[in-house]
Amino acid sequence: MPKEDDEGIILRKHEGQPSGGPRQPSSTSIVAYYSSDLLSVCASLYNAGDVVEVEFYNYTTGTSLDYEIPGSGPSVMPIGGTSGLWSVTFSLSNGDVYEGEFNL
Repeated sequence: MPKEDDEGIILRKHEGQPSGGPRQPSSTSIVAYYSSDLLSVCASLYNAGDVVEVEFYNYTTGTSLDYEIPGSGPSVMPIGGTSGLWSVTFSLSNGDVYEGEFNL
């Protein structure tokens, strides 16, 4: 459960090239936040497929971290407490990509 001083991460679905048909609303849900107690990003996923690839990048230090997490349920991904501007990318098995940034 996030605390008041934990950093929430707003994720946006990356819209690629249209496939020609009408867009269907997504039933995928991803909620993520940085836990200062755990020095980790905690994520709760619903209906995101079997496995989700997650990539973190710190623009300030050049640090890159990769994780594979289940597409449903909670996950904790340690990233340490390194200050800077971080990006996070969630790549789903169906090709959908969700992106966000946060500051530490």
